Amino acid sequence: MADSCGVQVGGGGAVAVPAPWQSWWERARLAYAPESVRALEGDLKAWAVWCQAAGVDPWPITADALLGWLDGYVGAVASLRRRLASLRILARASGGADPTKEERVRLAAKAAFRRLAAPQGQAQAWTWGSTRAETSEELRGRESHLVRVRDQALVRVAYDTLARSSEVRALRVEDLSEQPDGTGVILLKKTKTDQERRGSWRYLSADTMRAVRAWVRQSGVKSWLFCGVDQGVYPVTDKPLSAIGAWRVYQRMGARIGGDYSPHSTRVGAACDMVAGGIELPAIMQAGGWRSPEMVARYSARLATASGAAATLAKLQNR
Repeated sequence: MADSCGVQVGGGGAVAVPAPWQSWWERARLAYAPESVRALEGDLKAWAVWCQAAGVDPWPITADALLGWLDGYVGAVASLRRRLASLRILARASGGADPTKEERVRLAAKAAFRRLAAPQGQAQAWTWGSTRAETSEELRGRESHLVRVRDQALVRVAYDTLARSSEVRALRVEDLSEQPDGTGVILLKKTKTDQERRGSWRYLSADTMRAVRAWVRQSGVKSWLFCGVDQGVYPVTDKPLSAIGAWRVYQRMGARIGGDYSPHSTRVGAACDMVAGGIELPAIMQAGGWRSPEMVARYSARLATASGAAATLAKLQNR
């Protein structure tokens, strides 16, 4: 292999890559969103591990190596698509030709997609009905009062803003602005589709603002809007809520009403509620920061089926 250097990836040790690629990597870490950087790191490590097991040189990325990797790939279609895109980026970054454009690689990728194809799962939707059910006085968990106040505020903010977990966890108290009518707006300073950091203002309902005010007042947070609560009593205000902490919020909330929810559930549920409410697609895309209608259509596919031609015919036939 050509002169190489070690690049630290995801806490799992250094992976040797061509030395010219190091400069690109340093710039990429500044240019890409943190989630994209982590994906590239993970895909780089997975590629290096596979190459080591197969006894092939990972650099430069060649068509022959890709063919072997594709023929034996096991995993989800979405993961394969992302990893193939990452390898395409890495091949270009190291100054070599893009082997993924070769016809034999393209055909091997198509065959792998067909082999792995299956209906793609999505997070269970947390709709406004879920919020109403969870706040029932009959449903009480074992968590402390302060944790419950935090959880309810976080889920409402995530639902109203359609924000991703990383975007919700990055919110600060200073980003929040209350309006005269009791509603509010909050600034997402950086989103997945806003790498220029222009920011995106999102609406908060009066109900959500009441929940947020209760959390801010009782926790005393002044920097990060959502933080951890040590031993259920002491807010850890010097750092934002962790990714696993956010996941546990949804697990607790779901346990009370019966459901397996994740931090993406509120984004899916809000989109579904908007479609069910007859809100136009461009407005939904703007509210959620989507650049294309594909994800909105995927989220609301079940709703579309329930109001489609077959459903309309059944109603006309009174059955």
